[in-house]
Amino acid sequence: GNPVQNVGRCLGTAEVNAKYYPHIITVCVINALLSIWVMQLIV
Repeated sequence: GNPVQNVGRCLGTAEVNAKYYPHIITVCVINALLSIWVMQLIV
């Protein structure tokens, strides 16, 4: 629940339209997966 609170707090402060929240969260998840994959290639 904490990441969801942080997303809501940050995007709410930035006055981002709520309809964009799922897209932004999806991009964050994709970034996380890509960074894990890249680190596995490097290490």
